[in-house]
Amino acid sequence: MTATHACTAQLGLLAAIFLVASCASPLAATPFAFTSAAPPSLPPATPDLSTPAPAESPSDAQIASALGTAHLAQQLGIPPDQITTMSVEPMQWADTSLGCPQAGIMYIQVITPGYRILLAVGGTTYEYHCDQRQAVFCQNPQPPLP
Repeated sequence: MTATHACTAQLGLLAAIFLVASCASPLAATPFAFTSAAPPSLPPATPDLSTPAPAESPSDAQIASALGTAHLAQQLGIPPDQITTMSVEPMQWADTSLGCPQAGIMYIQVITPGYRILLAVGGTTYEYHCDQRQAVFCQNPQPPLP
């Protein structure tokens, strides 16, 4: 018998064993029955008072503002606490440029939710546009969707 015939015979034997074993499964012989018995009652959960409750997580607007503030602080070389957040407005941008397209770059044309953030340092205001993952400084902002 050649090696190919021996391998084929072994595979056929394994297939037959699995077929017989699956037919003899105890789960196949046990029918599933619905019961109307109520589930056992569990004791009421008691809070673990040894650890404080977690602080409320920041909102998307707070995260967007923090992204813009961190970027501006890095660009200006100043501490973030010297930057004032003037406003954070939710926006719908027409594409993934977030209303700040750069020449020579193609953007996916999909409505992109995000924020317009106005930050101030001294007497200068900076406009940032954010989505859920990035903040972009906008020198020539495009209008958002109506």
